[in-house]
Amino acid sequence: MKTLIAIAATLAAFAPSPRAQDDRPVAGAELAIPDPRHEEHAALAAFVGTWETVGKMEAMPGVPGMEKSITSTGIERAELVCNGLWLKSTMTGVFGEEVCEGIWLVGWDPYAKGYVGIWTSSMDEPATFFTGEYDAKARTWTFIGETAHGPMRSTLVHRDADTSVETCYTKGADGKDLKCAEITRTRKKSPVAIAASAGGGAAPGAELARLHAGIGRWDAAVTCEMPGIGRTESKCVEIVSAVCNGRWTWSDFTGEMGGAPFEGHCLSGYDAAAKQYVSIWIDACAPTFSVCKGTLDEKTGEFTFRGDCLDPLGKPAHMHQVYTQKDANTRHMKMSFRSEAITNDMEIVYTRAPRK
Repeated sequence: MKTLIAIAATLAAFAPSPRAQDDRPVAGAELAIPDPRHEEHAALAAFVGTWETVGKMEAMPGVPGMEKSITSTGIERAELVCNGLWLKSTMTGVFGEEVCEGIWLVGWDPYAKGYVGIWTSSMDEPATFFTGEYDAKARTWTFIGETAHGPMRSTLVHRDADTSVETCYTKGADGKDLKCAEITRTRKKSPVAIAASAGGGAAPGAELARLHAGIGRWDAAVTCEMPGIGRTESKCVEIVSAVCNGRWTWSDFTGEMGGAPFEGHCLSGYDAAAKQYVSIWIDACAPTFSVCKGTLDEKTGEFTFRGDCLDPLGKPAHMHQVYTQKDANTRHMKMSFRSEAITNDMEIVYTRAPRK
């Protein structure tokens, strides 16, 4: 399954500038869309490449599976996506006796004036959201966030262009920082064999099986309606893959919107504790991410998602989406996007692309 929770907003960046007949500005017209790229994005390039990782996890009494210290080894592949607005790192390795996978997304939020990080993994826990900062003089990154196991702080220091050390801290019983892990990364300049892929994993449960029904390559016919602009149509392609031992899906959505190239990506999963689906969306037109949460009506087979985000002007916006996988080869999505400046209604019809 895939939720395009921000395309409607980003289409406004491509909109022409019509006016109503009485010469008053209309919704979606003459919007001064800011450039999504900022100089802070340049710092993300230092992570690009393939890295060998060695992690030393401290014992965490009371945390299942981590009662004893563990040394893990793996490979991390990092790339820039969405025209350099985001860094995507895929980490695959052996944690104890298990092959694990995690995905780490990092971007710059110009409205909050700080870096943001998103972590998902093959562990049975929800996504974690971090805020961060970068000290260019010290070549040090610091991120803080609230995980399923409590508050977490991560400090990563670039020793040089090919080596970094990341130290992670949680809170001890006394409220003080307690070191819980240290990860050393060494750049690899030649191909590296990695452990068996963590993308497939065991057969998913009922909730995840709903997400896995969307795995594959899809042709997407996109139709948008915006006041003052009218109806626009675009053709795109989406490729959905299982990641993190099948606990999440990752999508690559590419094509053309408003005559310009478009790229977006979505992480979708199921939060068992909250009993709801979660979709996290990023694209090349906006520097911020969006989150939608939803439920499934078993009788109708419809997913209903809702979420709040920022529009391309940085103003609060709300999204409502209904998604249905009609059969193995057809999917359908209708979405409304509302903010103070932008109104957009969108419909996407997906058809499974034939195998080549």
